[in-house]
Amino acid sequence: MSAGEDGRAAEIALDVLRNLGLDGEVYSESGTRAKVAVSEGRVESVEERHDRGIGVRLFVDGRSGFAFTTDLTPDAVRGVVGEAREIARHAEPDEGWRLPARAPVPPLPFPNTTDHGATFPMPRRIEMARAIEAAARAVDPRVKRSRQAVVIDLWGEVRVANTGGLDAGYRYGRGIAWLDVAATDRGGSQVGHHAEFALAAREIDPEAIGREAARKALAKLGSTPGRTGRIPAVLDREVVAGLLDALAPAFSARRVLKGTSFLAGRLGDPVASPSVTLVDEPRLPGGFGSAPADGEGLPTHRTPLLEEGRLIGYLHDTYSAAKTGAGRAGNAVRTSYGVPPQIGPMNLVLLPGPEPVEALLERAGGGILVTELMGLHTADPTSGDFSLGGSGRLLEGGRPGAPVDQLAISGNFRDLLASIEAVGADLRLFPGGGGAPSVLLRELSVAGRS
Repeated sequence: MSAGEDGRAAEIALDVLRNLGLDGEVYSESGTRAKVAVSEGRVESVEERHDRGIGVRLFVDGRSGFAFTTDLTPDAVRGVVGEAREIARHAEPDEGWRLPARAPVPPLPFPNTTDHGATFPMPRRIEMARAIEAAARAVDPRVKRSRQAVVIDLWGEVRVANTGGLDAGYRYGRGIAWLDVAATDRGGSQVGHHAEFALAAREIDPEAIGREAARKALAKLGSTPGRTGRIPAVLDREVVAGLLDALAPAFSARRVLKGTSFLAGRLGDPVASPSVTLVDEPRLPGGFGSAPADGEGLPTHRTPLLEEGRLIGYLHDTYSAAKTGAGRAGNAVRTSYGVPPQIGPMNLVLLPGPEPVEALLERAGGGILVTELMGLHTADPTSGDFSLGGSGRLLEGGRPGAPVDQLAISGNFRDLLASIEAVGADLRLFPGGGGAPSVLLRELSVAGRS
């Protein structure tokens, strides 16, 4: 996958590493981001940014060092290897550091990119953003104002190669579009947000985004503070996806080794209700995070984490697999060439159950439907504790009723996972990676109006 200046820079870095007798890897990436943002039909920003660089990670006497550069001239590449070597000299030694072993990387059996992003003219992205806004306004006259409609295309190429002969690469392409829109009546104003993704933005239906964002804003009009108590709850699938994202760090084997995961020492134990089966699916057709190789250049694979409520695995990279002597590496992720690999899921998916969401609502009776959570970034993977803001709808006879907001939702992931009574059939894949259906909780601690 060597091409142009990026490929030459990677080869120079590998040659320097070999000549120094060092084990090391080179992660190179070149990519383009094309973005437009529109508000009330006015173009707020137009951006097309090309980015490329390499990250070098090496190992010296059980020590690891990492450095990166966007300057791909031979002298700069030699310099970044020296910088990584100097950093390694001052690092603490650890027998877990080693070069990822070479392994064949099967291609994905489905397209992971398209030329539609690169061939989509910027004026067409602007038209699309305006069409998203127009679709929202057409839903209801109370939809008064578009805060922002955004259309983005991302495409590029990744390569990971090391001195042990590993050499893996792939192309990627993603389109994302979203809208934040405000609906207003005499009781005030509420905002709705909706996002969709595809291999390229031109493959996304702009009207669907506008309609759904408007629906969400309209559904919150007239909201009042909810009641306080421990009540049955249905979590909307978008809420579940957010909770899974907050929960994901607890499955990192590195956190388990450090004792900073509430799941440490629980392998083989039931940690959730039998309704819960959770997997990382990096080769999922249509998954935002799907890729043939992970951040260390190893082949991606399905990683079961929870099976019918029992913890059966953690996410591993080469370091954690070596330290534990168990698990299979292949769960390393990178957000760019500027950071070393970290453990994380690529498409974390809660497998759906057999019941439609309407059946879950009916079973919840006079409980609550939670449609939005705020503050998920504050959830603590070490203790499992969370304290969040939320909004939703009271349930009346199993049907969504009056809207409520200003909810304080607190608890612990242990209790939340154990409280899941049923998982819905309405699985949806979300931007950012992962997928979730709605879930029914036996009870949820909610603080609102007494």
